[in-house]
Amino acid sequence: MEVAHHYYTDSLRMFRNVVGEYVAGKEENTLALTVGSLILCLTEVARGDIHGTIFDHLRASESMLNLLLTRPKSEIPDDLPDFLVEFAIHMTVTSMMSTDPKRAPPELSPTIEGLARSLISKGYIGQLSGCWLELLLLIPQVYHLGHRIMASRAADGTLAPAPDDIITFGMLQAQIIAFCPDLSVNPYSRLAGLVFKQGVLLYLWSILGTPHGSTAHGTLMASAVAEALALLAQFPATLRINTSLCWPLIVIGCCTTDLDAQQLLRERLQAMHGTIGLGNMKETLILLEHIWTKPAADVSPWKLSEVMQERQVWISFA
Repeated sequence: MEVAHHYYTDSLRMFRNVVGEYVAGKEENTLALTVGSLILCLTEVARGDIHGTIFDHLRASESMLNLLLTRPKSEIPDDLPDFLVEFAIHMTVTSMMSTDPKRAPPELSPTIEGLARSLISKGYIGQLSGCWLELLLLIPQVYHLGHRIMASRAADGTLAPAPDDIITFGMLQAQIIAFCPDLSVNPYSRLAGLVFKQGVLLYLWSILGTPHGSTAHGTLMASAVAEALALLAQFPATLRINTSLCWPLIVIGCCTTDLDAQQLLRERLQAMHGTIGLGNMKETLILLEHIWTKPAADVSPWKLSEVMQERQVWISFA
């Protein structure tokens, strides 16, 4: 651990030198600076950062990436822009839900979003986003819709969404349900994509609350949780594809009070952390354990930032 900490400290010092040169006007360092910022994001995920340091790196990398992507293609290796776009989207989108409400959430720029849509149209399969890049682009829309609808809550607790928000809700639901990974992709990537699909559906449906009774809404959500768990059971927790699944796992966990379902998620995250070892897997489980002690009405992905604020812990689910 001491050796790793020493190398990490040295790397940060060298990176600060590059930042200093960039600020001084040495723009030829833009590529190194952009890649370095994104690597720092991933490093904080691996370390299990609980102080929200990753959000600062994300904001820095976003502006630099926009600048880099406007440069002539001859200045950037051929396959790097696609990966950088995917990396930025994965890190940004999976971090939105856990942002301190007093701070603006990380956002996708129109440039990066447009490039991502181009990747989707050519069937891009990513290292981080697998076959579900199009689902990642829907998450910010669900995030902003949820905050608009919740702002409409009346004194008696009922929601009064605007007509446009009701239409947006229906359109997003249709897009999520229509998502179906191509049969030609790696079967484990396809299963992970379908787990992500259930996570995004639950995130959308939970805007209206997380009922745990025998209502139609509650039955629908319980069915989505069960489907997600059935999909998870079809591939091992030891595979690398699991490194991208903290986001759907936290959402699924925040949408169930069923003890058996919670135990399955607990065992999954324990196995992932035990074999893969990323720090955010451990922190995701710690956060879930805290959420599961709450009253049923507060077991919701929309309560995550409150729980983090309460514990003064800010993590990314990247």
